[in-house]
Amino acid sequence: DPVVLQCAMPPQRSLKVGFTEDSEYRGGTPGGGHGTFIQQTGDTYVGHWKDDKHEGFGIADAKSEGFYYEGEWSEGKHHGKGIMRWKSGSVYEGGFHMNKKHGFGTYTQANGNCYVGQWLHGKRHGKGKQTQMSYRVTPRAYVSGLHYGGLTCGKDLNGLVGSTTVGKHPAGTKPVGTLQSNNWDGRNTGGLVPGLAVSEVYDGEWVDDRRCGKGTLTYSNGEVEVCSFQGEPDVSGREGTRVGEGVRFDPYGEYAWRLMDGKAVEKLSREDAAAWVDAFGVAMPTFPPKPDGKDSRGILR
Repeated sequence: DPVVLQCAMPPQRSLKVGFTEDSEYRGGTPGGGHGTFIQQTGDTYVGHWKDDKHEGFGIADAKSEGFYYEGEWSEGKHHGKGIMRWKSGSVYEGGFHMNKKHGFGTYTQANGNCYVGQWLHGKRHGKGKQTQMSYRVTPRAYVSGLHYGGLTCGKDLNGLVGSTTVGKHPAGTKPVGTLQSNNWDGRNTGGLVPGLAVSEVYDGEWVDDRRCGKGTLTYSNGEVEVCSFQGEPDVSGREGTRVGEGVRFDPYGEYAWRLMDGKAVEKLSREDAAAWVDAFGVAMPTFPPKPDGKDSRGILR
């Protein structure tokens, strides 16, 4: 199974306003109107004020706190529509309620993980789509004139010679070379191309920051599962244990299996699987056309 990266949320803060001898204010009175406030730390706020607090539209560049916010304020807090950027590279654009993500918004992490959907008081809650990313190395190895590829997932670099690997890599390293006997040689004879790739996509319901309810889960190998989640992590560490009946499709939608608590128990026709998905009340997944000369798993016949 692909490595699942947890969606860590940076702390949500407001620019601290303190009028000291070393701070500077330009514009109308802080009690109301528009003005610029500069602190000794280099933190700045440019925008509207009311009763000595940020109110209306304003821009806060809080270098000491590690964030930049541009948007609406109420009583000195992020409230309404806005964009928050953290020095980590994470970005949130959407609704806020008293400093917390609220309503509809998009949160993108520096590693490419992205959630688009509904929030409630800082947590994913309602309908939303989470895309998880992993580091991937795409090889170009040729044996007897045939192009070899594959997919090996896990915590270590292992798999077939010339395979694509999705997983964790040693502390910030980017392996360069071909895979030989479960080890990378550094000669780069395989023409490896490093980069990020999607490890899985969940599109469905959330409760209290966890997958909970009906959802569609697409894996990096192209398989798709439509089922229910109960919110607690399963043994693999994924967010949301699969519960009850569900359906799994192969990468090209040709074959299907009935699931019970996440395990395949019976093969289904595509028609029966599609009818189950329709009765379940979610959209039927779409599938890419199968490449010529390959079976449903994308392997050369």
